[in-house]
Amino acid sequence: MPLMMEVDGPKGMGYSNTYVGGYAEQNAARRTYLARSAQRPVDGPCRAHEPLAVGVHAVREGAIKGDGGAAGWWAAGLVGLAVIAALRLKGIRPIVAADFSPKRRELAVKMGADIVVDPAQESPYVKLDPAKRAAIFECVGVPGVLQQMFEKVPRDARVVVVGVCMEPDTIEPCSAS
Repeated sequence: MPLMMEVDGPKGMGYSNTYVGGYAEQNAARRTYLARSAQRPVDGPCRAHEPLAVGVHAVREGAIKGDGGAAGWWAAGLVGLAVIAALRLKGIRPIVAADFSPKRRELAVKMGADIVVDPAQESPYVKLDPAKRAAIFECVGVPGVLQQMFEKVPRDARVVVVGVCMEPDTIEPCSAS
């Protein structure tokens, strides 16, 4: 992770309101942290490396198996779509996706979501099979979403935080089922 050196110690770049990142071409990194690509970043697919890696990592950390697992996923940005693709590749079904945007819901289906929900119209939580252990991937990064998940996910579900909330957020752990 790129760092900025401050008087009180190093500060991360990218997931920071002070050092927002986006300067990959100006950062030095150890060779062991890099991956070679057949294309230059400005040519296309390389721009998706980081969000794709985040999605794959999140699914690996979700630790559910294709035989009996279910996945819920909220927010269809690039990271959320990567989560769907990684779930599909791992054979985890059904995949329930929720997003307010019709275009993003359409993309979620193309990436492999089995069920898509407009959360303004219906609850995505009721679409999860209560007989299967679920992993819910929070890809929103908006205050209040984690608390809502704690209150509404099925019992014994695993909540995987993928979206980075860039402002303070409060959760009540006792409300988690």
